[in-house]
Amino acid sequence: MKFSADSSALLRTLGFVSKAISQKSIQPILLYGLVRQNGDQLTITGSSTAFSLTLPLPVALLPGQEFQPFCLNVFDFMAYLKELPAGPIEITVDSGNWLTTVVYAQGEFQIPSSAADDYPQIEVNGDADLSFALEPSVLLPAVKQAAGFIHEDTLRPAFNCVAFNVTNEGVTFYASDGHIFYRYEHQHGVPFIDEGSPSVIGVNYVCVNALAAAFADAESITIRHFAKYIEFSSGFIRLIVMNLEAKFPKYEAIIRKTSPYHIVADAALLRAVIRRMSILSPESTRLIILSRVEGGICLSSNDVEMSKSAKETILCDDVTLPDGYRIGIASTTILTSLGVIGTSDVRLELDGPDKALLFRETDASSHVLSLCMPMQLTD
Repeated sequence: MKFSADSSALLRTLGFVSKAISQKSIQPILLYGLVRQNGDQLTITGSSTAFSLTLPLPVALLPGQEFQPFCLNVFDFMAYLKELPAGPIEITVDSGNWLTTVVYAQGEFQIPSSAADDYPQIEVNGDADLSFALEPSVLLPAVKQAAGFIHEDTLRPAFNCVAFNVTNEGVTFYASDGHIFYRYEHQHGVPFIDEGSPSVIGVNYVCVNALAAAFADAESITIRHFAKYIEFSSGFIRLIVMNLEAKFPKYEAIIRKTSPYHIVADAALLRAVIRRMSILSPESTRLIILSRVEGGICLSSNDVEMSKSAKETILCDDVTLPDGYRIGIASTTILTSLGVIGTSDVRLELDGPDKALLFRETDASSHVLSLCMPMQLTD
């Protein structure tokens, strides 16, 4: 079989597909991408034990050639293409000895390929339990921000995923590792669900980068939930991920309806000060203390063992903390929580020093909220 392609376009597609392939796979065939034909369109699929990604393959089968599915060595192909100047290439796949030969203007190279028979495929068929559609401008930023609030937890699957709470009116995205929390509400209006009934589904965080890369240029993304899988699709682009069966926490129960205290501060300034305090904070805890001072708030860090300390005052006009108020926070958690705030000012809502800090945008129409748990102060 002979194909023609542009090297830069092919490299871009292989780069996206490689995000679905684990180089640590114990199945050698999963280091390859499966090339198939769907009508007149060639596609390539990369898979791991967690998910699979299918994309249109920007190659053209030359006239007179009969197509046969095969597996392409993605990483070797990418490594060589990266060193080539952009330009046309011709690809020949020999199904007799399963060698792929690539000819370019200055030379050629060969890499192994493989038959498609043994490539494991995830197929979803039949009616979905749930189906709805989202614009990439809603879905992709939400899952990318949510992924920053997740850390791998093999014992608690609910903390390994972005939860989609799908209702007839829209969808709310949740993510948490038990210490920090993210919520984004998208209100679409009735009817939002195209098929099935309201449900909460969990999307493994490991597929977020592949999802963001593959669907960046899509006009609309259809999400379908089956018993074992969740499928994202747009045209010839498909991402299928294992459905995480988990008992999700009652996320809304941890969000206070009202808070007795609040701070409104410049978000960029607050992030900068916290980063400075973090430099001299204890490495084991990254503890920073937020306290009330005249005219605003004070942030401080103190590493007693290493004789390092710092403190800085931020002037704020809108602070309702009582005199003497102090709360301990890990710089890593507060920076993550602040990272999803898109307005120039941020509103921090507080209660006692042992209660969660809530972060909200100051735009009244905003649907973004984040939260972090405090650290106990011993003095």
